[in-house]
Amino acid sequence: MACLSIYGQVILTEVMFDPSGPEGSAEYIEIYNAGFSSINLFGWEVGDQSSLDEIVDAGDGLELSTGQYAIILDPDDFEQQAGYYDDLIPADALILTIAGNTFGSRGLSNSTEETVILLNDVGDTVQVYQYSLDNVPGSSDEKIELLATNWPENWGNSTVGGTPGQRNSLTRYETDVAICRWQLLDRAPVAGGSLRWEVCLKNTGRLMVEAVALTVFSDDDGNGLPEPAEIYEERIISDALAVDDSIIVTGQISVLPYGAWSLGVAATLAGDENAENDVDTITVFVDDPQRWDIVINEIMFEPLPGTEEWIEIYNAGDQPIDLNTIYFADVRDTIRISQTSRLLNPDQYLVLAGDSAIFQQFMLEAQKVAISEGFPTLNNDVDDLTLLGPTLVPYDYLRYSDLWYRRDVEAGTSVEKLNPQFEGRLADNWAGSVAGATPGARNSIYLETVPLETDAFFEPNPFSPDGDGYDDFTALQFRVDSETAFVNARIFDLRGRLIRHLLSAEAVAANGRYIWDGRDEHGRTVRIGAYILLLEFLNPDKALYRT
Repeated sequence: MACLSIYGQVILTEVMFDPSGPEGSAEYIEIYNAGFSSINLFGWEVGDQSSLDEIVDAGDGLELSTGQYAIILDPDDFEQQAGYYDDLIPADALILTIAGNTFGSRGLSNSTEETVILLNDVGDTVQVYQYSLDNVPGSSDEKIELLATNWPENWGNSTVGGTPGQRNSLTRYETDVAICRWQLLDRAPVAGGSLRWEVCLKNTGRLMVEAVALTVFSDDDGNGLPEPAEIYEERIISDALAVDDSIIVTGQISVLPYGAWSLGVAATLAGDENAENDVDTITVFVDDPQRWDIVINEIMFEPLPGTEEWIEIYNAGDQPIDLNTIYFADVRDTIRISQTSRLLNPDQYLVLAGDSAIFQQFMLEAQKVAISEGFPTLNNDVDDLTLLGPTLVPYDYLRYSDLWYRRDVEAGTSVEKLNPQFEGRLADNWAGSVAGATPGARNSIYLETVPLETDAFFEPNPFSPDGDGYDDFTALQFRVDSETAFVNARIFDLRGRLIRHLLSAEAVAANGRYIWDGRDEHGRTVRIGAYILLLEFLNPDKALYRT
């Protein structure tokens, strides 16, 4: 590629040879007056190596002021009243055209690298530039350093498509600091926790800079600017940044509440000439597993041959939950429960399955079922199941096994939770359904609980662990006069013999609830009769209490 290093007051700065609009009317050539006095362009010519055309007045005259850009448009741009660049050309640019029909002989070529030539009024060659063909349609060739030569290394493809009549996108400002990266380091932030961030600042100007002010803010009003009430942190970056040098700054935002937040960072530097790269924003969703109480309540992992696997979920909270934001997963697959907005109201059940054939197995109302393509295949022995929120934070998690049946069952029997409010990770809170399955309805082994009024009690009491689905389990409920404690729970018969070590140094909160299925240490159902519970509490001060 050959170019002449010709210096002059008026220089070529941009060439649009492959526009996204019509070839015959959307090409343009841009020039710039880098001198100290105005130039009258009467008699000047522009074109390619095959043909030159006189630059003519387009209505603004031919006087090019010092420091002013001129955009030379194809005549058809005016004749067809297309105005392809009306929204891009600033008011202070000089708009010109040419006397011929097109630039050069037949317009600027898209298949051959042509040379653009600028001649003054006495026929002297003022500027020469041979453009390259590596542009995508609608992207111009721009000069980088305006006062340097027209050699290929000082030209490049516009980063914004084109900049007719204004500063080129590749031309540096004297003083310019840019935010080159703004990111959040925590992929799934949780309400009440902290959110780590990282920002990269770069000196993209021609001069060394220092004392950059950095502001991290929440863009609550959506204007992309930090307002006083929105600011989380302000700091001064005292490090000096050489040209093209960058620095990484990190920090954290604490206690963001639930919801979607637009978080921004702004860099402020005295004398910065380019405000377009000084602010960046990013949207983050802060989840809150404590806000929602959605649980897995029943699992059909070993159905009859030819029938469907499924799980049942339940809203145990007091607010509707949009299932469009909830995911279900096993160890291999993750699916969104609903592809559209769908509410699960408090105290409502929903059955998740992979095929509508489930309606042939059970008399289910459509509003109680969600058919999800890609529903995971559930293992018959052990599998991990999880309900996840919008950012894939776990809302409920359990690892079931076939031991959860607690007895020999036939295929087509589900495992049911004794009560939706019980901890789903504990095997003692599950058992095989005595009705086969209860999708979309209260479980057949449902265990009623009552508010805790004493330090410890069993409910129901008495109970009958005979497998008939009625009072087969009893719930040990207790209250500890401490926020946390370690608990031992042992059950004795009336002769003082140890029957079952129910809890062994189990860490609990102030209130606890555990299930006894009426079995001894060897898994045998105990005899009918009265039994004694011994509870031992060890609080953080190592004090021991018994009841």
